[in-house]
Amino acid sequence: MYNLKHITLVLFILFLAGCATNFLSISLNGVQTGWSKAQFLQYFPKDVGVPPILRASQQQSNGQVMEIFTLPLIEPNYDRVNYWFVFKGGRLVQWGRPKDWQSVSGRYEISFNPEASVR
Repeated sequence: MYNLKHITLVLFILFLAGCATNFLSISLNGVQTGWSKAQFLQYFPKDVGVPPILRASQQQSNGQVMEIFTLPLIEPNYDRVNYWFVFKGGRLVQWGRPKDWQSVSGRYEISFNPEASVR
């Protein structure tokens, strides 16, 4: 029979292995609109998992730059989902799952396909 120490050790190793490849979607709980890109990139550091990837960038008619980053996150059911993050004028304005993009895309003057692969 397995003892509690062995089970805890196995769970801890599995948790570390998951963190080494992707962040958990639970880490979105700390993300806030209004963050600068620097704050966002610091929250999801490059040395842990896959860093955020700049997928689209465009200067708007008002002169502000719109940027969209994607970041693969692990859902509670262990699915890997590429979340998108919209920055307008260097500040985070919104984020969501690929399925959410269609309902909000009309708000932004930028061409982006959240389903497209980057690799």
